[in-house]
Amino acid sequence: MNQRQQNFDITRPHRSRHDIAQIMVMIWWRLYNSELPCSPEAVAANVLEEDPNFPIPSLRTISRMLAENEVPNDGYYRMEKRRNGWG
Repeated sequence: MNQRQQNFDITRPHRSRHDIAQIMVMIWWRLYNSELPCSPEAVAANVLEEDPNFPIPSLRTISRMLAENEVPNDGYYRMEKRRNGWG
């Protein structure tokens, strides 16, 4: 495991707020690139599917974490762009 993977390993027992924020952003990008809904609710549900013991922040906190990392969190960003012919 390289250093970056070790820094963001979802199985580590003690994580800082920054680490949790980075995990939420990585999950958002995975959902976004898979053209799946990527709202804070979808991110939280995906985390629960992967690890039921993960300490999931509130939906508002996930939303703030995404906003702090300049990630659009309206839930259907790419699909709306395609539907409207923008991308």
